[in-house]
Amino acid sequence: MKILFLLHNVEAAYVGRVKAMFGTAVVKATTAVPGNRFELQAMMDKNEFDAAVVSNWEAASAIIGTKIKAPGEQGQGKTLFDYQGSCLVTSKGKRILIINALQTLVTIPYQKFVTERFISKVTQPEKWHPQTPFIWEQIKDHQGFERALEYLESSVAVAIDIETGANHRITEIGFCGIKEFKDSYETCSFVIDLTSMEAVHWMRKLCMTKPPKVFHNGVYDTTHLLSWNTPVWNWLFDTLGFMHSTYVELPRDLAFTAAMYVRDVEFWKDENASGNKEDQLRYNARDVWATANVLVNWLATAPEYAKRNYALKAPELAIAVLCGLEGLQVDLHKRAALRLEQQNVLDTQKASIEKMTWKGFNPNSPQHMKLLFSAFGATGATSTDAKAREKLSEKNPIAARILAAINEWKKAAKLVSTYLEAPVYGSTMLYSFNPFGTESCRWSSAKSHLFQMEGAKYIHYGAQCQNMAPYAKKMLRASEGWWIMEVDKSASESYCTALLSGSDELWDAVHNAPDFHCWNASLFFGIPFDKLYDASTDTVLQPAIRKLAKPVNHGANYCMGPTVLVETIGERKVFEAKELLMDSYKTHGNTAGLSAILGCVSAKEIAAYLLQCFHAAYPTLSGRWYPAVKREIAVTGVLASPSGWTRRFFGDVVKNKLDANSAIAFGPQHLSVMMLNRGLRHIFDDLVGENFRLHAQVHDSVLFSVRVGHEHLAHEVDKRLQTSLTYKGRTLVIPNDVDPPKIYWK
Repeated sequence: MKILFLLHNVEAAYVGRVKAMFGTAVVKATTAVPGNRFELQAMMDKNEFDAAVVSNWEAASAIIGTKIKAPGEQGQGKTLFDYQGSCLVTSKGKRILIINALQTLVTIPYQKFVTERFISKVTQPEKWHPQTPFIWEQIKDHQGFERALEYLESSVAVAIDIETGANHRITEIGFCGIKEFKDSYETCSFVIDLTSMEAVHWMRKLCMTKPPKVFHNGVYDTTHLLSWNTPVWNWLFDTLGFMHSTYVELPRDLAFTAAMYVRDVEFWKDENASGNKEDQLRYNARDVWATANVLVNWLATAPEYAKRNYALKAPELAIAVLCGLEGLQVDLHKRAALRLEQQNVLDTQKASIEKMTWKGFNPNSPQHMKLLFSAFGATGATSTDAKAREKLSEKNPIAARILAAINEWKKAAKLVSTYLEAPVYGSTMLYSFNPFGTESCRWSSAKSHLFQMEGAKYIHYGAQCQNMAPYAKKMLRASEGWWIMEVDKSASESYCTALLSGSDELWDAVHNAPDFHCWNASLFFGIPFDKLYDASTDTVLQPAIRKLAKPVNHGANYCMGPTVLVETIGERKVFEAKELLMDSYKTHGNTAGLSAILGCVSAKEIAAYLLQCFHAAYPTLSGRWYPAVKREIAVTGVLASPSGWTRRFFGDVVKNKLDANSAIAFGPQHLSVMMLNRGLRHIFDDLVGENFRLHAQVHDSVLFSVRVGHEHLAHEVDKRLQTSLTYKGRTLVIPNDVDPPKIYWK
């Protein structure tokens, strides 16, 4: 095979990294830029090339007919990242493959794997499962509907995708039926333009056909469909979930997913921008065609671990939809009062900031913030974010005074814009969840999928609810006649770390310590436990020392180094920790500890001492568990969890400390949330009904409401969250904290 390789001259240093991916093919590299696709085809024909591979963004722009930005170029527009994996077939059956810029083989951990996969489209076609031609039609009348109904009812599976417009109106909906034959399969897409009630009737009937349904990010589609009183029958598959279950570190948008599983597919996600209705309908049809082909090809080629993973997560999809539509009630009068309070903070702090800087200073302006940083000598600052502001504050007391006011202003502005002015649906704060939203399998939260329009701008209802500021929670109340309640896992990730690491000391601490964080402080810093905690009265005696132990425990659990610990808690607090420990060591006569902490001069040295205290208390973690995790990934490329989940890793856990830290953190973070989610499924199956509403997964807790008089259901939640798991002879049950019934979520 002869391949023409079009690369940019700045990529020359990276060619060696891609050569082996072409196998035995004869490759001719060139920096030439053809004028268009037809000129490239002529170049290939003249020199008898069988295929072309393009990483030159200028050449790709000419071939595709769309401006593609150079790597690192700022502003709006598409890059090679968007088009990578697109495989164009010429009139003579030759293929033109677009890949990402070669520099990304160094900067993106998974890029080598992805590029090898895409290049195999031209060098190893046998690796690719067959695909179907793109065939579609618009349902325009009853006869067309009957034809679509017959096709879909006799299909083995049906892909569905909606397009949305003004005020969460579904403008088009596409269906793609998959017909299976003995040695092959076929597909056909049907699209409805929802301009009449008859079209809505067709949509509802086709969504209730019997075959299994597949979406890409179906939580979005089904949320909108339910708002149109259109349930979907037999939704089993989600291609976004397929990608999450197989390669959690890779992009999961439909275009990239299709490029990974369909050989001859071109990037089409900009085809509906013309405003032409025919283009929009075809775009919708292509979405469901791609989703259907991904379904077939993933089921045929995915590794077994990926299928097991998906089976573990798929039941959470319906729960996420329910929680997003349930929302939480807002006390609108309380919200107005909170909004007024924060406006007063904004006005007061803005006036103070302008007195200390200049009239018209805007804390949200990057230019103004950089000018302020320069005024205090930080001329080379690349960021003015919270960490950068903290560092500057530690170096200059005058800057610290100004930046403190700016921080207060930003905090109030965020509260106002994110929560206190977020559009509510009547009096309900809506939000959304994505069960495939994080690498650990914890749900992610965002604004609701439902929206209203302001001109051409989409304004989504509500806000994410997992990291809501306690101040903003004051406005969220139970519905009349109901209580809000929450069951929270206590020290969940530490329990999981104890199980996975096999640390006897940590296992004993999480199970037997009267107060886990005081126990840690005693072990870390050599302070008698009874000086930190009074077990007879359940009282913390030195809250500051206990508070210090928390970030040390959390960071060291996950192999955090001293530099990262300093960045996490800030230099000022690191030095405050030194003073705190010095005073405590003097008080309790810990001369060895006092000598050690006095020898720490820099923030990094103090942080290293704090981490050293942790590892002395729990030596198994760094001595045995960290190396075992890195060894498993280095040898197998995956990390298997006792939950049944297997994760593929692309980073270098041996040479790259950040990759190693991420791998070590994954184990307990994942196991913690998977045990919570197992209980969440039982709650959904057993309790949701007229006396019980399920609102949210909030990190390690479950938020719900019970009807007044049915408070006993909180104990049923508690029981269902008491899931157990046995691993290496130890049985893990993470305890729960059950809060009392309340009107407001605080």
